This record gives sequence, C-alpha cells and structure tokens, in this order.
Amino acid sequence: MSEHIQCKAIFQKIYGEKKGLPYVWSAKDGANLKQLINKLKYVGSVDIEADMQLFVSKAWELGDNWQKEHFSVAILNSQFNEIFSKIRSNGRANNVSTSYAEQLLRDLHS
Repeated sequence: MSEHIQCKAIFQKIYGEKKGLPYVWSAKDGANLKQLINKLKYVGSVDIEADMQLFVSKAWELGDNWQKEHFSVAILNSQFNEIFSKIRSNGRANNVSTSYAEQLLRDLHS
C-alpha cells in the first residue's frame, strides 16, 4: 500500500475518532496530503506513517477551538509551520544550538 493511501487512512481514522464523523475526501485533500507528506519528509521523516500519526494527533491536541472546528488536511498543510512550532514549544525551552529540522523531528517523536 502506498504511503499516500496509508497517510490518508491515518488522517481519516483520527478525524473520525475526534469529530465522530467520517471525513469526506476531495481531490483538493489529496493534493494537500501530498504536500503535507513532502513537508514531513523535508524535516527528516524516515517513517512517514508513524510521523503522520504523531503530527495529526499532536495537531488536534494542541489546536485551538478554531483549528478543531475546521480540522482538515488543507488546514494541517497550510498551518504546518505553526503546528510544528506549537509542538516544539509545548513545555520545552527552545534550543538554538540544534537545527530547526532536527529539533522539530525530535519533538515530533517525543
């Protein structure tokens, strides 16, 4: 099974658990998911399915009411940097001696 199909299933599962509704997928969501996968790879993901699971779960956990109300692949993709920033700063001091990508990936896995 392709990583795109697996990541789609991961998002739909989490969405269904959190919202209690099925996610209605569109072609636009497919394009946004592809971009989101590429962004995770850019920051150094080696296990894209596990990282997608963590990213989507953390995005929900750290999201404000607006983000939870409008939770979608398009929002996760468009707010990727902001979400990673929230993940990174969630209870941690910034470590300026570590590169941005390494720190974000480490925080994603913690």
